[in-house]
Amino acid sequence: MYGKCGNLQKAHRLFNASSHPNIATWNALIAAFSHNGHGVEALVYFYKMQSEGINPDEITFVSILTACSHAGWIDDGREYFILMKRYFDVIYTQDHYVCMIDLLGRAGRLEEAQYMINELSIEKADVAWLCLLGACKIHDDYERGFYAAQRLFNLSPKVQHPM
Repeated sequence: MYGKCGNLQKAHRLFNASSHPNIATWNALIAAFSHNGHGVEALVYFYKMQSEGINPDEITFVSILTACSHAGWIDDGREYFILMKRYFDVIYTQDHYVCMIDLLGRAGRLEEAQYMINELSIEKADVAWLCLLGACKIHDDYERGFYAAQRLFNLSPKVQHPM
């Protein structure tokens, strides 16, 4: 709760008061740092959690990929994406793919982000296309943005096409 409200000091204090933190408490703290733009701290606790004998799960990696995306750490984000499956045996979820599309989009790697959406079977394709559309706006790629918008309209037939 404190992390979602941006009160990282209280979130951290509450975490430290826990006598035996479990994966849920570690994830809550890592997410708090990640979602509030403190990527370095999120990674510090990611490694500290492992040193305490707790392996990361799929929720942990959503926060780590989000931290990398918000900080602009493209290469690190790719590494964690690969490591999660290869080293930690965590299966990719739709949320991990969306985080990677967001990471690539923010970095201006719009072609790679679009490739990831097109080549993978993503159930949350609307969220993925929305991420790409936002990145296209930021990076002035109007042609790709128009394509992303068309794909969004095709996924949501209830939305009226503006053209």
